[in-house]
Amino acid sequence: SSAPRREPRGAFALDDLARRVASLTPADVAPLLSIGVLAGFLAGLFGVGGGAIVVPLLALATDMDHKLSLGTSLAAMVPTAVAGVAAHASLGNVRPRTATPLLFGTCFGAYVAGRVGSAYLPDDQMKLGFGLLMGILGSRTLLTSFRR
Repeated sequence: SSAPRREPRGAFALDDLARRVASLTPADVAPLLSIGVLAGFLAGLFGVGGGAIVVPLLALATDMDHKLSLGTSLAAMVPTAVAGVAAHASLGNVRPRTATPLLFGTCFGAYVAGRVGSAYLPDDQMKLGFGLLMGILGSRTLLTSFRR
């Protein structure tokens, strides 16, 4: 299968948004809503979603490659993160003194990595790196969950 057509830089203009949304069919929307519900649930429960859940599911369930899945997932995760923060903050589970510097560091790192990754790394290398990272983090989480 061929890679999905990429829009030219700046093509995602607000005046074009209504046309894009109106062209969606129920067959287009159903798998995306399912992915969104699953990712939202897992994001709220475990703090994962965008990278760990949405990116691979978009790549499997749509014609998107890894890079397009990644960028689309990041765009969808902004409101998800806000909703999750609101829920956890209402329960006292947010430490602002830690979150604030973390916010600036992660925004800077995400921007630089997004620019470098999309510009210089082939899709297969990004998928390999993603898979290795998920494997390492998953293994570490499993190992530490058995410690007392």
